[in-house]
Amino acid sequence: MEEWLKTIGLSERVAAFSAHGITLDDVGDLSEEDLRELGLTIGERKRIRRAIAALPERRGRGSPPPDTTPVLARTLAERRPLTVMFVDLVNSSSLAEQLEQEDLLELIRRYREVCGAAIMRYGGHIARFAGDGILAYFCYPVANENDPERAVRAALDIVVGIGVLATPTDVAVHARIGIATGRVIVSDLFAGGEAEMRSIVGSTPNLAARLQEFAPPDGIVIANETQARVGRLFLYEDLGERTMRGFRDPHRTWRVIGAAP
Repeated sequence: MEEWLKTIGLSERVAAFSAHGITLDDVGDLSEEDLRELGLTIGERKRIRRAIAALPERRGRGSPPPDTTPVLARTLAERRPLTVMFVDLVNSSSLAEQLEQEDLLELIRRYREVCGAAIMRYGGHIARFAGDGILAYFCYPVANENDPERAVRAALDIVVGIGVLATPTDVAVHARIGIATGRVIVSDLFAGGEAEMRSIVGSTPNLAARLQEFAPPDGIVIANETQARVGRLFLYEDLGERTMRGFRDPHRTWRVIGAAP
């Protein structure tokens, strides 16, 4: 009885029920007058009535089994602009074959540290690590007026930082980076009782991942929408329109050469 009262938020009434010798088998027979005599408020009486009705022994024999589908709290979906960066380590499979496992682990750790430091320096947020790939957001959860510019500057710093990483076999380390800007929906998603918080729904993350595939080692390729927002702040090579897997229409792409004088 005590545990049941606690589960419905009436732990302060345990003493009253105990003093009258009321057990869980008796609650279904309590009248409104009985509940008032126990000192329950109107809200508490309504609460306990609902809890009594939900008890298994109170259901009729012909009643359907209770719905076991988990009840999920409603989440708000937020539409907002987002600049997405996708960083991928070049020839990671080859590195794995040439390096000892401990050395590879150390390299991945330092690679992530370089990327994470640059992303955070410019106000970005690392959303996910996928093996040797890194997905980062600019403009969420904190927005700035110049988030596309911040993403490109972070990418330039990442290329420089990775270029000085040393390996025991003197194998050069390189990365490819893709950056895209567009509108997305931010919301929490649920599946199988698990929650993925702050999920991004939209084509922008996929576009950033596809763009890095067109980048040469230590190259940065950005979408046309991103280039339109950073304008004359950087120097570019126009790569023209590219057809990308998963996208119906081709996208114009640009390779960032460096910051403009």
